[in-house]
Amino acid sequence: MAKSKLVFLLFLAVIFVFTMSSCAQAPTSTTSPSQVPTSSASPTPTPTSKPENVMAVNEYPVIQMDPSLACDFYDAEVMFNLYDALTYPTPDGDVEPHLATEWTSPDGKDWTFKLRKGVKFHDGTELTSEDVVFSFERMKTMNQGYSGFFQTVEKVEAPDPYTVIFHQIEPNVILPNQLALLMIMNKNLVMKNIKTPGDYGDLGDYGSAWLQFHDAGSGPYKAVEYKPNEGLTTERFLDYWMGWENWKSNTVPIDKGIFRETVDPAALKTMLANRQHDFTDWYQTDEFYDSVSKIPGVEIVEMPMGVIYTFWINTSRAPTDDIHFRKAILWAFDYKSLTESVRGAKQQAGPMPSIMWGHDPNVFQYSQNLDKAKEELVQSAYAGQKVDLELWYCVGNPIEEKFALLLQQNLEPLGINVKVTAAQWPQFQQAVSKPETTPNISCFMFTASYPSPDFFLTYMYHPNNVNNGVYAGHWYKDEELGKLIDQSRATLDKNARLEIYKQIQAKIMDDALAFYTVEVPAIHAKQVYIEGPQKSYVGIGPELNLRNFQIDLNKKAEILAKP
Repeated sequence: MAKSKLVFLLFLAVIFVFTMSSCAQAPTSTTSPSQVPTSSASPTPTPTSKPENVMAVNEYPVIQMDPSLACDFYDAEVMFNLYDALTYPTPDGDVEPHLATEWTSPDGKDWTFKLRKGVKFHDGTELTSEDVVFSFERMKTMNQGYSGFFQTVEKVEAPDPYTVIFHQIEPNVILPNQLALLMIMNKNLVMKNIKTPGDYGDLGDYGSAWLQFHDAGSGPYKAVEYKPNEGLTTERFLDYWMGWENWKSNTVPIDKGIFRETVDPAALKTMLANRQHDFTDWYQTDEFYDSVSKIPGVEIVEMPMGVIYTFWINTSRAPTDDIHFRKAILWAFDYKSLTESVRGAKQQAGPMPSIMWGHDPNVFQYSQNLDKAKEELVQSAYAGQKVDLELWYCVGNPIEEKFALLLQQNLEPLGINVKVTAAQWPQFQQAVSKPETTPNISCFMFTASYPSPDFFLTYMYHPNNVNNGVYAGHWYKDEELGKLIDQSRATLDKNARLEIYKQIQAKIMDDALAFYTVEVPAIHAKQVYIEGPQKSYVGIGPELNLRNFQIDLNKKAEILAKP
């Protein structure tokens, strides 16, 4: 297990911005726009104009176009449009062949991937194993973005143009799943655009400055222009290796994609009404969705994404250091009321989303039972005492606020006083940096970065990774749990691994480490002439691959013709 300690340090960089985006205001870019043309915003169409084949989306506090620096869910969405990886996520949280047609490993340690022939980059050159090696080495050298997920990889070699071998320092059968985040770059194109001097010796800036405004990918869409603080415009790559077809007689692929940076909700509503915007982010309030759903031609869609709201219980701090006390407060909470108050939600069952393969449908679930709560409280070291609990959540997250106030109400009859703090992200991050300062209960909203149950188990519960209260605010280190997780990572047989995952989930629930509250879909407002998504995914990235959508131009023309 000692070798696995390497993973967590760089994992923090991967998930940091995702958590921050749920807790704080988004940053803005300060990059000079001098290299790019004017705004990508679409003009308001007139009833007589020919409908434009375009889909405009907004998710993005700031757009990162460099695959070696991308580290957030909105970064991943851009990556899945501009680039391809060896593997591709499946709707149930696994992977399927993509640039790699097959992969094998005798022991889970060394993996051989066979590449698809004839894949073209956007400049027309062929993608080969040399590009795969380059992409991995660049990410490893830059030591940012998703590099933390690849710390078990020692080296990568390319014995021929269509074969790649990944050598690891220890067995890790999850590598093919993690490689869904390694976007393959055009080596020659990047090397032609290196600036010197830079942070990487003879490699100068490794092409970073150029990649802020251009792509070096083979994905279904190619970058046309990026204007900081406004957005990225893309166009369909007609020679994409997967080809293009119409889903229906009246729909066609999206020709032009606009990825807008942060848009004010009031402005977004106006843009939807004026048909200047087509698909919204999923962070809006219920009031926003209720309001825009009344706009003719706008509808609300729910995309299952496996977003879960977990509230850690600090096991290192009184009174939640007592397992009977933890179980008492878990039995006291009204899960049903919270679930019913959240649009599209269902009660979360265990430490991973129910829509992901590997989830145990029979995993133990708490429900409100005050008699059981009192029984557990009597067995605790704090029986008969009036105790205080500290609960922190992040400002601006309505679901977390609902949980906090409801728990406060539920525990009052048991003589437990819950002190609720709504914290800004920097304050929250500082508080949970140590077990002694982490509140008794703290929030964490997340979904998978790479498609595997391993993401939810290894990085939140392996004892070697319990080093930061944002991601493991339970501060609970269990060596037996660590051994089970290590065993799962070394088990090639998927069915055998599933049985280990069930054991892990059961143990986590038995240790009473968190409130597993609600699992929610990603909720978007969209124009009715946008067809899709064709598929929904657990985790980040592929759900907003514009190839997952098409447009009905006849329906758009009808809507534009209405006064």
